[in-house]
Amino acid sequence: MRKGFFLNGQNIKMYGVCLHSDAGAMGTAVPASVWEYRLQQLRKLGVNAVRMAHNPADPTLMDLCDRMGFLVMAESFDTWNTPKNHAEKGYNLYFDEWWEADTRAMVEQARNHPCVVIYSVGNEIRDNLNNEQGFDKYRKQLDLVHSLDNTRPVTMALFRPNSSGVYRNGFAEMMDVVGQNYRVDELKAYHDAHPEKAIIGTENTHDVQSWLMLRDDPSLCGQFLWAGIDYLGEAAWPQVMWSTSLLDATGGVKPAGLQRASWWTSNPMVAFARHVDNNGAGALVSDWTPADMDTYDQAAIEVYSNCQEVELFVNGESQGRKTIPDNARPALFNINFNSGRIEAVGYIDGREAARYTSVTADEPALINIEKAGGHAGTGFDDVEIVSLQIVDTQGNVCPGNDCRIELKVEGAELIAVDNADVLAHETSHKSAVFNTYQGRMTAYIRRTSATGKVTVTATDCSSAAALRGTATF
Repeated sequence: MRKGFFLNGQNIKMYGVCLHSDAGAMGTAVPASVWEYRLQQLRKLGVNAVRMAHNPADPTLMDLCDRMGFLVMAESFDTWNTPKNHAEKGYNLYFDEWWEADTRAMVEQARNHPCVVIYSVGNEIRDNLNNEQGFDKYRKQLDLVHSLDNTRPVTMALFRPNSSGVYRNGFAEMMDVVGQNYRVDELKAYHDAHPEKAIIGTENTHDVQSWLMLRDDPSLCGQFLWAGIDYLGEAAWPQVMWSTSLLDATGGVKPAGLQRASWWTSNPMVAFARHVDNNGAGALVSDWTPADMDTYDQAAIEVYSNCQEVELFVNGESQGRKTIPDNARPALFNINFNSGRIEAVGYIDGREAARYTSVTADEPALINIEKAGGHAGTGFDDVEIVSLQIVDTQGNVCPGNDCRIELKVEGAELIAVDNADVLAHETSHKSAVFNTYQGRMTAYIRRTSATGKVTVTATDCSSAAALRGTATF
């Protein structure tokens, strides 16, 4: 029976995410420093692999994966001959003429990148794979990739293989590695029937079941979550972007990312999220500042940790100590809300190993401005990522006090602004006037001179009692 994926003789799992080619407000012309920041944020959560979905990747992103040690699934096509719904005039019109040249270009670009460990030649292909024509299309692509690079295996992201017949008609046996989107139980059943075949989750949900399958089945090489980071499009209006991800569009960590870190990281960690509305209703947020403190009295809290036990404190008073379940579920606490300081503490062998703290914010006092990442410089790839936060006098973020901020940047060009709000309908991400969301906003700047300082000034232009903030880098 196969034991999964080995790197330099070591058996490891691919803890992967699927990435689209845009970076929110930056569009698809993404400077290297922005991709680097995003990869750094993903790595903090334990991500070690990236699936380039569903097209050959920006060479800059591939270079960063080489340098930063990410494993990569290089992927060619989202469509062969048969179109997908609402994409009738897509690549399907050009597949016969261009598949060979485009596959060749992808492999020739990717094969000298040490980060690439596997190729994929299709995502949820709707062509009939239960006949000789379907076999022939895959076999030709497989043979071409092998002729150009015989050092990496080839897969594709199979779409509903049990109903398409590819697990019964011999198609899957042609594949170097059998990849399937979702339905991990079907993939597992196929491997049980064909233990000689390597298997991988090419696209997976964020659910616990999929993670437990990866954790507990040594034959499964890895999985790639859909998605790693929020991306533009593929959303039901009025949302403007896909939002089931570990990071928001600015690279901020979501509660789902905190939970994933408890599964995928080895250094001791603990974090929590609460349901935003009273008594367990609403989405999860990672703060201790309810929007309406008069009606919020019962807090339903999830504590994530890779420690053995966790304890929750409010203003120094213990709310209970619990063992982290073996089934990867968070420790659940239902407590009375009291403003002040909440702390989650993780214990290993009875000793504190990690701590996570949040404080109820007071009235907003200023706009805090600080550099979150990026590189100083004047070239296209030199972008500095600036975080703006509405804070109280103690520096606590005020998530319920959004305003419209006017930015003034001296010594640099304002490239873009974003607030990670999936419902934001701003007319331009290049505007110097932009709304905050949950008390936060991000600005991307590029210096106009290789020497000298950059000063960023932010002013609340939506109220008479205007907040201000300034910072020099």
